[in-house]
Amino acid sequence: GDGLAGEFMGAAARYAADLRREIAAQSPPLQGDALANFRADAAERPGWGKDYLGIKSGDAMDWSFHAYATTCGITFCETGLSGPELCEGGSNRYVEASNLEEFVESA
Repeated sequence: GDGLAGEFMGAAARYAADLRREIAAQSPPLQGDALANFRADAAERPGWGKDYLGIKSGDAMDWSFHAYATTCGITFCETGLSGPELCEGGSNRYVEASNLEEFVESA
């Protein structure tokens, strides 16, 4: 696929699950700012497009989650790009590392 619409939802859910596993493996357990910083750093890792969307060529293959979400304008809508809002004002609320779990749970 092109990595858009419904494909993003599945990729985001897999990514969120992988992050939960990484976070759970940290010792001591991450909390507060350390947890927020871990998520933000993870969102900047290159290769999200290749690893989670299966993009095999082009710039998007090497994009981080953060680069993908901001470049594509992923919001709290059904597919991340369009569809019904998942919360009030969802089409104006951008998905980022700090609210990824909420986005995945809402969808």
